[in-house]
Amino acid sequence: MRAMRLKHLSLKTEKCYLDWTRRFQAYFQGKACALLTEQDLKSFLSYLGAEKKVAAATQKLMFHALLYFYRKVLFVEVNGLSTVVPARVPKRLPVMLTMEEVASVLSHLKGSLLLMANLIYRGGLRLHDCLSLRVKDIDLARGCLTIRGGKGDKDRETVLPQKVVAEVRAHFVKVRALFDLDCSRSVAGVSFPGALDR
Repeated sequence: MRAMRLKHLSLKTEKCYLDWTRRFQAYFQGKACALLTEQDLKSFLSYLGAEKKVAAATQKLMFHALLYFYRKVLFVEVNGLSTVVPARVPKRLPVMLTMEEVASVLSHLKGSLLLMANLIYRGGLRLHDCLSLRVKDIDLARGCLTIRGGKGDKDRETVLPQKVVAEVRAHFVKVRALFDLDCSRSVAGVSFPGALDR
């Protein structure tokens, strides 16, 4: 974990790499990592593809997680590791919902879930982008959203859909009331990322 923190990998990548490293070690039931060979890695890849039926993208992700683990954590270059190529990810056309289908999905949501779905759909956000939004990232005056640390750990701005401005304002009132209640009960406020807390 320390090696990943030093490289400033995203929290999502960190969790994913740790998860795959644990699965890999569990598969070989305690065999020392430095003793694992190219054949062991191929065996694990075959196990994922043949028995677990994982997608090619999952195999590729696991491959990169283990490559990072060996090179950056153990400082071991396993012979032939770089030649173990994950399955090619097939290119597929995205499945697009019609406007009627989107309206049907949204009609089954309410409250915060409806607001989030509208922000994701109308603002072009990823789920993680939406879940990471803070009050300061929503600029009602300019009509924009600031996405911080999105894919590739990049910041970007996108449009705040006018159709959800009223709901956002109402949500602000709710969260402010919750914040004030927490303060009156001496509940810790919002978290700060990294060294900003200090």
